[in-house]
Amino acid sequence: MKPEKIYERIKDCVRRIEARREDYVSRPGKDFTRTRKISFYDCMMSVICMHGGTLFSEILEYFSRDAGSTGLPTVSAYLQQRAKIKQSTFEELFASTTNLNGQERYHHGYRLLAADGSDVQVPTNPEDEGTYFPGTNGQRPYNLIHLNALYDILSNTYQDVIVQDRYHCAEQAALNRMVDDSSIGRAIVIADRGYESYNVMAHIQEKGWRYLIRVKDIGGNGIVSRLDLPDAEEFDIRIDLQVTRKNSKETGELFKDRNSYRYAPPNSRLDYLPARSVYKEDAVFYRIPFRAVRFRIREGQHETVVTNLPEDGFPAAELKELYAMRWGIETSFRTLKYNVGMLCFHSVKKGLVLQELFARLAFFNITACMSSVPLQQQSERKYAYKVNVSNAVLICRKLFLERIPPRTAYGLIVKSVVPIRNNRSFERKAHSRIAINFICRIS
Repeated sequence: MKPEKIYERIKDCVRRIEARREDYVSRPGKDFTRTRKISFYDCMMSVICMHGGTLFSEILEYFSRDAGSTGLPTVSAYLQQRAKIKQSTFEELFASTTNLNGQERYHHGYRLLAADGSDVQVPTNPEDEGTYFPGTNGQRPYNLIHLNALYDILSNTYQDVIVQDRYHCAEQAALNRMVDDSSIGRAIVIADRGYESYNVMAHIQEKGWRYLIRVKDIGGNGIVSRLDLPDAEEFDIRIDLQVTRKNSKETGELFKDRNSYRYAPPNSRLDYLPARSVYKEDAVFYRIPFRAVRFRIREGQHETVVTNLPEDGFPAAELKELYAMRWGIETSFRTLKYNVGMLCFHSVKKGLVLQELFARLAFFNITACMSSVPLQQQSERKYAYKVNVSNAVLICRKLFLERIPPRTAYGLIVKSVVPIRNNRSFERKAHSRIAINFICRIS
């Protein structure tokens, strides 16, 4: 779909929300009932267009076209207008961007969904106990929220997110909820070791989806450490587990077959089993069939995964390639924070921070859809090419600020291409960052 159609879809979505604004304001019948400088529509669109500047520079850039006739809104007036809009307004906006082009992409008949989470640093607010960290060893205090995401690898768009306070973060529970609530038909969930859980496997299984989850390698204390495995560096074995809460003499004999039966203690969550077993009643079992696969990724380094994908069509080599595609969600987090601007918020209030967070997610999806325009690849070129996402973000922002027309945006996006160089790897350098102060930003 061309950028002009995506552009019109987003504006139509905002207009539809504005037409029902009574459902999206804090005080129906009072908020946005009078004619002011900042309308409901402009308030929403200005949040979508926000980047990394100071709040005054953001207001100046969006409202400058009307500054001569009505005057520029003050920062205080702008924040008061934003506070009238519910967070759910931007959640609905984000939901409308999950499939903007109307074309779902499949791999062997499945949508590829990567599951992961990422901490997002928000402006320091000691009053928000669920996100506030006082800092230790001379470190400044900071606030963190946790973003749990379900990301479509092939379309490069976020399909669902759940935001949690960092102190109450529960990634597995968030994934289970996103899986249960999804309307997607056939999908493969690809996840890292943080999602190693029989409960996660059970929820995906009950949904009718497939999963590919990296687990702790042999010698660890994860799922495969409790299995009888072949004495080989690489293997692909089928396991058919019957899990129960009952721990009696009869089930104790069954547990000796470690590849067929497993005891789930009361403190381990498995939503499809009773919380506790009744002494005089028969054991209740829940069946979890899966494959445990170990493959080499480079000399002297192996990874182990569990999956319910069939052997025919998804051998170990195919699983290795599928899991490597999960890295797309990691690069999307980087783009979301450093290019789209999720590190730069314009309020301390949590409600307004979450408004911007969902607006950033929506803008990321918009940019991804606009960047998916087909590029003519010449056979004599050494590399395949893709759109430069950093340039695409800037182009899309100028488009929604109405500085350039859609046709110009389309031409600029097509020209902003970079080569795809495969098989490159760089050391991942993790280091702490602090929130950027409101008055110390550049436009």
